[in-house]
Amino acid sequence: MPLLWISAAFIAGAACPFFQPVNKPEISVICAILFLAGLFEKRLFKNLSAYTRLRKKLPIPVCLFIASFLGGIVRGEAGRPVFQPDNLAYYNGRGEVTILAEASQPVENHDKSTLLTVSSRLMKVGDAPAVVTGEAVILLPAGSVYEYGDLLEVSGIPESPPEREDFSYRQYLENRGVYTYMAYPRIIVVGKNSGSPILAVIYKIRDHVAQTVKQIMPQPEAAFLSGILVGRDEDISDDLKKAFQSTGTSHLVAISGFNITIVAGLILALAGRLLPKRWSVWAAIVILTIYTVMAGASPSVVRAAIMGALAMIGHFIGRNRTAVNSLGLAALIMVLVNPLILRDIGFQLSVAATAGILLIGAPLNDWFVARKTSDDNPAEVNTFWRTVGDSVVITLAAQITTVPFLLFHFHRYPLIGLLVNPFVLPVQPAAMILGGVAAIAGMIWLPLGKLIGYIAWIPLAYTTKMVEVFSSLRGLGLINIQLDLRQTLVYISVIVLAVLLRSIWLTRGRTIALIIVASVPVVSLFFLLNAFFMHPDGRLHIQIFRQGNDLSSFILSPGGQRILVTNRPGDKDLISFVDRRLPVFHKNLDAVIIPNATSSSAIFIGDGLARFSPGWLLVNRQAGGTKAQSRLDTGLNETDLVITQLETGQRFDLGRGAILEIKSTNNKGSILRVIWGGQIVEMCFGDSQNYALADAGGNKEIRVLVLDHPENNRITGKSSIILIVKDLPTEDENTVVVADGAWLEVRSDGARIDLSGEAR
Repeated sequence: MPLLWISAAFIAGAACPFFQPVNKPEISVICAILFLAGLFEKRLFKNLSAYTRLRKKLPIPVCLFIASFLGGIVRGEAGRPVFQPDNLAYYNGRGEVTILAEASQPVENHDKSTLLTVSSRLMKVGDAPAVVTGEAVILLPAGSVYEYGDLLEVSGIPESPPEREDFSYRQYLENRGVYTYMAYPRIIVVGKNSGSPILAVIYKIRDHVAQTVKQIMPQPEAAFLSGILVGRDEDISDDLKKAFQSTGTSHLVAISGFNITIVAGLILALAGRLLPKRWSVWAAIVILTIYTVMAGASPSVVRAAIMGALAMIGHFIGRNRTAVNSLGLAALIMVLVNPLILRDIGFQLSVAATAGILLIGAPLNDWFVARKTSDDNPAEVNTFWRTVGDSVVITLAAQITTVPFLLFHFHRYPLIGLLVNPFVLPVQPAAMILGGVAAIAGMIWLPLGKLIGYIAWIPLAYTTKMVEVFSSLRGLGLINIQLDLRQTLVYISVIVLAVLLRSIWLTRGRTIALIIVASVPVVSLFFLLNAFFMHPDGRLHIQIFRQGNDLSSFILSPGGQRILVTNRPGDKDLISFVDRRLPVFHKNLDAVIIPNATSSSAIFIGDGLARFSPGWLLVNRQAGGTKAQSRLDTGLNETDLVITQLETGQRFDLGRGAILEIKSTNNKGSILRVIWGGQIVEMCFGDSQNYALADAGGNKEIRVLVLDHPENNRITGKSSIILIVKDLPTEDENTVVVADGAWLEVRSDGARIDLSGEAR
């Protein structure tokens, strides 16, 4: 599979500039030299016996492989956006502009808003127009009516696309070449039909199909069918969308490679009956291209369409290349056109799922079917086992390869999807084919479309009902795991190595094969379980740990940040405590805060900070006196960390609306508070401001108060506040004492707080 190796090397190279910019001119020269060396490999290396022996074991020349990798780096670097005055994104955040633009996509209608994508042509600069190009997404009130090809005069403020808390909308648009966002600009329609006549016809057909489906079938099946036929799923109710999401079946709603495969097969079969073989293939490719555009041309659809076209061409010329090569070439073409697509979750999931089906699912399914079927069995039994293989084995293979991407991007995976998909996938071809026939018939003669629609409704209704039933069990097996980039790459590497070495370990005996096959799920389970117990679950966790006379707080925020607040970061017991609460392969802390530095703060501080490599180190420079700060500086000189002064009023975003606020700092200590919803957890380190519990009792929002040194503060009166201390300063029933070496966890979902742990 030489083409697959070239594609993989190119794609890996194209991903490198996302992490580290490169010197493009030098890389280009080296790439060209290695490419030429690969072409003339036999002449250049014919006298090198060692290389000749090595070459026999390699699928492609080493020089060509490296050249492909470097070529990917060059293309990836060239794909990084650079904005000049002739590009619309150059004017983001520079004030109001007026542009002449064309509606380049049909509008997206939502319940509360309308999104319109436009392509800029001209901009008013002074009194003269200047050519300024670039795409922009415009936010408009719900119900705004515009059509593809409308020529618009748009006056508004261009901005960079906004970020959302749980979704990078900016990156989503950038992956599609859109770098500008305008909210509620003034728009005047100055022309019509300025776009491509071909695209205008395609979009009208798309709208006509969606409208016809509404007339021939009841909801929600009509909206579901519109989604799988032409990508128009905006009419699906929010409850049903959530049901699809919670059961891991969202891929059924949108057009995917599965749908394109069905369409490609039907188109080729129909074209083969109506046209000569030579023309049937090219006609099928043209029709498939039109359908791809009509379906929205998402990465998964484009990938499947390219693979389908390559398969058709290969079949026509008598060179039926493997589907894996087609997958590699399809991905290479897409990355070559737009390197930023590598960041697109749709592209990642599509390629990963297809690779899993081809490299894992197909061989396992062949083995499974061979074991379960035979000529002696009744035909019905053999059909049953083949259906089980297609529904279960193939689905499981696709899930295995997409899990790391889902956990990296969405931090959750519904295991119930493994149960739901085998029930609903077998009926999807019938749902799509019958639904498509009903839609076409309805466009010709509406009564006929309704008649066929009654039949098509059966598999569609079965799917929606099954999804709704299983959605009631959505909490069963829901894994909330946040994999970082390194863990994701390790997970993927294990799968890739198992596939690449398949031919080797299968020939070395059954025992070795079983060991390696078993190692994949075992290693995967290890990573999943480790991440499961260490993952952020969307709640706030503050674990109070006592070492000797000091309390330390380990914070796992709703957004996944891990923050250690301590005066003794080098304490061996504290290091052990924190270490057990971090994933095995991700021991980094986002921040370490030293709120009340003392002479003991500097003891082994280098060991503690080196162990956890915090991204931020914040120190109260007022506390402890000159001697303590001097010793602290001596210990910190052993590290490369940059120290930031802890100051009153600083605020840090903990995700999902939670905030860490530095309430006060002085020469006696610091007061920190975590604010989430109507809840406040306050932590006082030292005798800062002579903290009085009676005063705090007047603040009904404070639910938990942690006092590092209660003996230095006035504790008077009763209070409903939960007081966490190391020694018992009062008989208040809400006081909780943390024993030496013990810990107590404060948990909150933003609405209520509960405690657990080892404290007495």
